[in-house]
Amino acid sequence: TFSGKAEKRLLREEAARALEELFAKANQEGIQLYGVSGYRSYHTQKVLYEGYVKTQGAEHAARYSALPGKSEHQTGLAIDVAGSDRSTLLEEPFANTR
Repeated sequence: TFSGKAEKRLLREEAARALEELFAKANQEGIQLYGVSGYRSYHTQKVLYEGYVKTQGAEHAARYSALPGKSEHQTGLAIDVAGSDRSTLLEEPFANTR
């Protein structure tokens, strides 16, 4: 869902290979998936979390974002994946889709 050089494009090799397999299998089944956000530095996670707190409150931030230093994204082993249907873009109903 993004282009150019950006840290969110980065993953550790084992995570990248698993993601490629997931996308290939989904594609075989006619499902289009997109990588949304992979690696995040401590600074990026801090800015993201603090932004959620500022715009939507601490309770929302605690539910939808990890504290800096506690995010699996900082390991390079996690990536947010979304479907092609905008209603499933990083929303809980995505878990119930094919």
